[in-house]
Amino acid sequence: MTVTEVQIDSIRADVRVLSDTVSHILVRVKRHDARFDRVDKHLANIDQRFDDIDEKFVAVDQRFDGIDQKFVAVDQRFDGIDSALREILALVKK
Repeated sequence: MTVTEVQIDSIRADVRVLSDTVSHILVRVKRHDARFDRVDKHLANIDQRFDDIDEKFVAVDQRFDGIDQKFVAVDQRFDGIDSALREILALVKK
């Protein structure tokens, strides 16, 4: 074998090692991609749950707003009753 053939064989061996290394790296990358996909799906599920909870909070907040409006109306009625009672008491005291 000549020096050139030895160099070619050495380069071939280096290429095989690089090819094996690249293949190994690709396998690892695919595993990581699969794991990232699972994590991404899990986080998307959590995000959807938060969105659902947000919608429930909006509904509860709207119910509280309705109840608050009813309290305002009741308070106004009591104010009217209070003023009527004051007028009656004023008339009774005369």
